[in-house]
Order: sequence, then structure tokens, then C-alpha cells
Amino acid sequence: MTSYVMGLDGGSTKSHLALFDIAGNYIDFVECGPLNHEVMDGGLAQLERELRELFDLALERNGLPRSGLARSVFGMSGVDTRRQEQAIREILIRCGAENLLVCNDAFLPIKAISPQGYGICAINGSGCTTAGIGSDGSMLQIGGCGGLTGDIGGSSYLGETVARTVYAEMYKGGPPTLLRSMLFHRLGIARDGDFFDALTQRMEDEPHFLSDLNRMLFEAANLGDRVSADLLTRTGEDSAMAIGCALSRLPFPNDEAVEVALSGSVHVKGNNPTLVDSLKRKVVQLAGGRDVLFTVIDRPPVMGAVVWALQEYLPAQEAIARVRDQL
Repeated sequence: MTSYVMGLDGGSTKSHLALFDIAGNYIDFVECGPLNHEVMDGGLAQLERELRELFDLALERNGLPRSGLARSVFGMSGVDTRRQEQAIREILIRCGAENLLVCNDAFLPIKAISPQGYGICAINGSGCTTAGIGSDGSMLQIGGCGGLTGDIGGSSYLGETVARTVYAEMYKGGPPTLLRSMLFHRLGIARDGDFFDALTQRMEDEPHFLSDLNRMLFEAANLGDRVSADLLTRTGEDSAMAIGCALSRLPFPNDEAVEVALSGSVHVKGNNPTLVDSLKRKVVQLAGGRDVLFTVIDRPPVMGAVVWALQEYLPAQEAIARVRDQL
């Protein structure tokens, strides 16, 4: 019987599941929709149904029994508190996972890049979260709960920022910005008085319209818009402050560079460097002379979940190399 490991990156817009045998050989990769109970109409009950369906699909099409699942790691974007972790752990156990680890998905990229297994990750995708794993295995999560944790970032927040910035120029004496003409063009309007009706109508018609506006910040910055560049700078510096906190609170060897993974669509796909450059500059300032090594994650973060699971059977560096070559 084949013994295998399972890694899952459960996101707010899409999710990835990967299966490898315990020797580090690829078995399967499945992409599906969101697996964050916070964005599901049916909450935790719907999450359990969809996880059962996903596991059944992946195992049945590969002829794998649940009894062969040796180790699994689940990085879930809806795990921000201990209560959420426990509730989702119980769901996963009912779905057939036994030797498992459940954490926020922001921890996964650390395991994808660090042979030592420790470091820091800043995710900026649908939302934004910073996570760190110290050299002693201690774990710290910063942010991930939107306004409650003062998150400045994520495509939803940045899209709202575009709309707020245009509204502020029109009605609150905000500075002139290219975002106004760009958003008016996108909405097909010419008058200030049509703005709010047109915006809310598009939000009703297109669920992702507002979050998709985050790309406009990068486009306007590329055209020299100072307002957009300042907003991107502020976003990068806010992430840097969270990274700086993780640097100060978690133990890292003084003679090693601290590895910092940058993940998520905003970090990876943003077509203007202002946000990432400002993040890096601020982190270097906060590091106080300590070396920092930045890596932009251009592979599915589920790679980190698989590597984490495989580390019970393979050296970390070998697990990283094998998964990177096959996933």
C-alpha cells in the first residue's frame, strides 16, 4: 500500500491540494474554489462538505485509501484564532486526517523556501497576513482579521482604497489623482453625480469588481500618479512593520540571514515595484544590521504544506528540492 502525504492551501478565492508519496514523488495536484469558511455562506458546515468532496475526488481518482495517509498539513486562510484552529481540526479529523497540522496559510511559504524551517512570510492576496516561525519552532501570526487587526493590504482593501480615494478627490478636498479618470472610464461615466450609483451597481453585478480595482493603483503609479505611489508605499511599509515585529519577537540565529517570503497575488503580480521596494527598505531599517533574504514566492504555496508534511520522512532540503522540481 502506498503511504502518502497531503498538503492543502485553503484560500479565500482559490485552493490547492497536493499529494506526494513519502519518498517525495508527485501523485496529484487539485485546484478548487475557496476553502475559507469566513467567505462561505454555509460557514463551517459548508467547509466540511467541500473538504469531504475534495478528499474523495483526490483519493478516488488516484486509487488511494484513507488509511495510507501518513501525514497532512493544512494551511487555511480562515484560521486566525485558536477556536477556529480547533474547529477546523475536528472537521479534518472527521474527514479522515489523523496525523495532521492545521495553521493559517501564511505559514506555508516559510517551509517552501527555508531548509531550516524557520523565517517570516508576508502574504498580500485577497487579504494580508504576516506569519513567522522561530528557530525554536515557535509561531507568530500578525494580522489577518481585516479592520479588527488594522490590516493595510489585500486586494479587497486596496480596491476599496481606490474608490475611497476617488470619492475623497470629488467631495472631501482630496488631492488630484489619475485614479479618478481611470475609474470613471472603467465605470463608463463622465459626471461626479453618477459615480456612486455606477460603482454600487457594478459591485452588485460583479462580485470581484471592487477587489479587482487594486490593479488600478499599480497602473496609475506606472503613469506617474503620486497619490497611487504613496498608497502603495504606505501598504508596503505597514507590512514591513509586522515583519519587524516578528523579527524582534521570534528567535533567529544571529549568524544567519533571516529568510522573508513574499507571497500572494498583490506581491507577486503587482506590475509596479513601489509596494515591494518600500517593504524591503523598511524591513532593512527595522532589522538593525541583521541580514535579511527576501524571496518572492512564484509557486503555489501548497508546496510549503507538502514540504512540511514530508519532513517527517525526508531531510528538509531534499523535500524542498523534490517538491519544487515536481510541483
